[in-house]
Amino acid sequence: MTQGKAARACYGPWLLLFCASVSWRVLVYHIDGNHLTHMDEALLPSVERAELAWREFLLGNRVRPQPHEQHIWPLAGGLLERYTHSEMPTNINRYLFRTTDMSVASNDRDAFTYAKLGPFVILGFIAMARPKQWIGTRVNTYGGTIIGPRDYTMPKEFWEYICRQADRAGTLQERISENQTAKIAATYRSNLDRAAQSDFMRVMDQDVKLFGRRAFRKQ
Repeated sequence: MTQGKAARACYGPWLLLFCASVSWRVLVYHIDGNHLTHMDEALLPSVERAELAWREFLLGNRVRPQPHEQHIWPLAGGLLERYTHSEMPTNINRYLFRTTDMSVASNDRDAFTYAKLGPFVILGFIAMARPKQWIGTRVNTYGGTIIGPRDYTMPKEFWEYICRQADRAGTLQERISENQTAKIAATYRSNLDRAAQSDFMRVMDQDVKLFGRRAFRKQ
């Protein structure tokens, strides 16, 4: 993955508060909507502890949210330039750098809230069995620096999860009505110069380079 020109962004305690507020909202949404039926029962006590830890942290009753860490993965300006596996979704660049998404993901040992806000991802860890597999993404309590491009280390299962989410987003995109699709196309045609320079066209072009005509259809 390339991420364009190297950038350095310093942050203060506000970033951890922001990430915790996003993670808490995602978790409460899934709790209130009974959307955690997929989670292993052994992890449900960790859900309660994470919700309490983040809530107390946001209310100023806790210095830090640990052990329920917040992680951020910045993607702005990037492109995925090559295949990572044969089943990679054909909308992967559009998903990584443009799509918004949220969920709570888990397996038998790990669980996290997932908030994708365009070109960056916020993860709130409910249970984290293998912290050493996450390098470069943790948000520090009192501030730090986000540097890009840089190498991030994450479990391969996380990339597999990203690909599943991208495939799901592609399926939902195909359900947009013909009328709405026509309106979107008309908006682009109304200002072709601006559309050609847009970030969407940049990532769309990369998907076409990777997958050819398959970039326009669900695999």
